[in-house]
Amino acid sequence: MPSAREACVRTILLLLLWGCQPTVPVSFPPTNADTVIDIVDTGGGDTGETEAVSTWPVDDVRAEPLSSVGTVIEVTWQQAAPASASWIAYTHEGADTWMETPVVPAAQGENTQVLLGIPDDREVTFEIYSVIEGETHASPEQYTAQTDDLPSDLRTPALRELAEDGLSDARYMLISVDVGSSWFQGPYYVLILNRGGEVVWYRKTSGSRGSMFSRIAKSGDHLLIDAATLYTFDESLDPTVTRLTLDGRHSVETVLPGMYYSWDELEDGSFLYSAASNNYEFQMMRRYPDGSLEEVWACYPWMAQFYPDMTWACAPNTVLYNERLGTVAWSMFETSTVVEIDLATGERVRHFGQIPGGWTVEPAEANFELQHYPNYTADGTLVLTTHVPTQPYVQAIREFAFDDAREALTQVWSYGEDNGRYASYAGVVYRLDNGNTLVGYGTDGVLQEVTPSGAVLWELEWRDRLIGNMALLDDLYALNAWDGE
Repeated sequence: MPSAREACVRTILLLLLWGCQPTVPVSFPPTNADTVIDIVDTGGGDTGETEAVSTWPVDDVRAEPLSSVGTVIEVTWQQAAPASASWIAYTHEGADTWMETPVVPAAQGENTQVLLGIPDDREVTFEIYSVIEGETHASPEQYTAQTDDLPSDLRTPALRELAEDGLSDARYMLISVDVGSSWFQGPYYVLILNRGGEVVWYRKTSGSRGSMFSRIAKSGDHLLIDAATLYTFDESLDPTVTRLTLDGRHSVETVLPGMYYSWDELEDGSFLYSAASNNYEFQMMRRYPDGSLEEVWACYPWMAQFYPDMTWACAPNTVLYNERLGTVAWSMFETSTVVEIDLATGERVRHFGQIPGGWTVEPAEANFELQHYPNYTADGTLVLTTHVPTQPYVQAIREFAFDDAREALTQVWSYGEDNGRYASYAGVVYRLDNGNTLVGYGTDGVLQEVTPSGAVLWELEWRDRLIGNMALLDDLYALNAWDGE
């Protein structure tokens, strides 16, 4: 007779009639195959039915969490015969769906896949599939593994809001958080969270160096994680950016000599960053992939006419490249001004904010004060987060349209003045593809996804923890595809 498991698989659409319930929800056939040969033990008897029975080509299946990231399960097995395609279907406690790893060939001998997107301390159930000579073979049993607990010093957020409708489609978010007792002085964790605020991936930055600007690489197939030394006060540490895959299979660290704080990646793999000779002289530097350095722009010769003796007058909290315009936004918090620099020529194109001679901001009360993360939307508008001048402890997210003829920024949207959220320092804002806006409140430790009307659809909170750059993402396996070159 067929096994109990086979009976369930064969009659999955008739469970209510047959009363056969697997231990976890199972969906067959898997989305990666049209036909599945389910390898079953017939007990040596003739059932009188025509069944596809074959030898299961996988043996010695092992599954353990990675030592470096306890929420990532590494599955290893021995493949008796090469497969043109293989993948793993998996689910975990609390999940209402099955997930699948990418489809890849399986060589004869040892093979490895990692299971991503799983929170800590969860039992994981998985099955292995192999396509051999055009036939898809399903594993004869379901295997299990367990993710580890999170590190004891990792701080997780509270979920304050999660709407059922209207959110962007992305299932995960990349973000950094300072878990230390003093803002900006670390240690930092870079995290990937699911929409419920659960941590599914993490990396601690060594030496309490700052990881405020972690991001997805321009190639889209790995992460970039910074380790700035500004607030470590340890001259033996180098400021770096590390390229890495989620499973740690590939990791390449690059030193950015003299990096002050903020940085960005260019399409050719160069790093653009702020450097400082002293408290007055700041430079925009470019490090090419071959290791050569170029000074793109020096701030002080221009700033000296306005604030020759002001400490950190040129110091940027954002260095961000705009590929469409070929310019770099250099945002200076102490002087509440954003400068745009032409990357090709190193010339100042224009500036906005409180330094004299810049573009007009309309209305005047929408002008910047300790602004952060100015960047451009797909519609060509400018968005940023800023304190509200003359209104203590009030912060706003502002969007501006450009009037080139009048050299004016005109506010077209704002949010947050009355929501009680306020970051003394730092902050991030992005316009999402669906029209919503992603907001991070720096030292207030709050992030939100809000609609154009200002409705909060998603909110996570690390009370009084500094949070850094963030990015929504949907495919974790895309961040594990880099070949290390």
